[in-house]
Amino acid sequence: MKRVKNTILIAISVIFFSWRKKDHNLFIFNSFKNERYDFNSKYFFEYLICNSSYSCKFIINNEFLRNYLNKEVGEFFISTSSLKHLKEIWRAGVWITSTGMPIRLNFFHKDRVIVNLWHGVPLKKIGLLDHNISIIRKLIIKRVYSKCYSFISTSSKNLITVMADSFLVSKDKIRVLGQPRNDKLLCKSPSKIEDYFENIPLYKKIILYAPTFRENTCTNFFPFNDRNLSEVDRFLEENQLIIFIRNHPLEKGLDELSSLKRIFFINSDKVDDIMEALKLFDLLITDYSSIFIDYLILERPIVFLDYDREDYLSSRGLNFDYDEVTPGPKPKSQKQFLLEIKHLLSDKTYFYEERKKVNEFFNAINEGSCKRTLIEIEKELCEINKS
Repeated sequence: MKRVKNTILIAISVIFFSWRKKDHNLFIFNSFKNERYDFNSKYFFEYLICNSSYSCKFIINNEFLRNYLNKEVGEFFISTSSLKHLKEIWRAGVWITSTGMPIRLNFFHKDRVIVNLWHGVPLKKIGLLDHNISIIRKLIIKRVYSKCYSFISTSSKNLITVMADSFLVSKDKIRVLGQPRNDKLLCKSPSKIEDYFENIPLYKKIILYAPTFRENTCTNFFPFNDRNLSEVDRFLEENQLIIFIRNHPLEKGLDELSSLKRIFFINSDKVDDIMEALKLFDLLITDYSSIFIDYLILERPIVFLDYDREDYLSSRGLNFDYDEVTPGPKPKSQKQFLLEIKHLLSDKTYFYEERKKVNEFFNAINEGSCKRTLIEIEKELCEINKS
């Protein structure tokens, strides 16, 4: 019923508001399904409200989250379930997204700049290259999104072809501007892991274990034939390490892990957006998640646990050769895994050159993205005003 009401309101808004003159000083932001406050949209939005005179609004249809953000951040958050807010959305001369557009229509965008900042490097196949997406989703990309974007940003010229093919746009619409969320990675921050956790044991180094989400199966944590979690806990104790696991809410069977003294869970109840805490960690454990590409900017070590590589890659697909773009050891036993962690944390040169090479390939721009993106948007607005 709520969805039907929202659709009716949008239809009414199209009739009364969509054709009106655009305000190029008004920026509208959104993220995943107009429900979340995350991805590159969030970080570019926060940059603008602190560093520009533009009027900025962020669509959050989740009422609880919207009310919380209006209280904590400021009165910037609106929804598509209000005609008043829909009027504002249609009036805006700039729409910024990291996923899909705020309103899925490919008309009434004359004199509007529409930018997709996306939400990561396309390590995995996305958009039209992803053979798992539905026919309806492909039609939306082809008939709506691809015709509307003023430009789509990415972090390296090496990604232009993949992004253009994924979104069915010409290569000149892919702009190498970096990712706004990575601007904060190299900034000094007073935050520490104790800001998120109380009563954690003494440590010298902390490790993030962040695998990708598997749609049809659960992640096998510490996926070794010689797996012995007591031994893992003992190793962590002896070396004064702590592992923080970022798992998906739907993952099951993690009780055994939660009973260990030096393993903690850092899920959305602790940190809503893991990018906010990424710089705190001394080492990353992952598999096929593109989080490691952001982490490369920090010049810190990575371990890859690719235990189900053949199954995962055949079902999901990557845009790049996995071995060529994963600069770190891929241990096949727990004994080797623990030895690799020790080696990586004690020897800064171990896999350093490999990490540097992959970082340069994917992250040609790793800071100053927000400023570059704003300049590019203002260029687009100048072109509109000339015509």
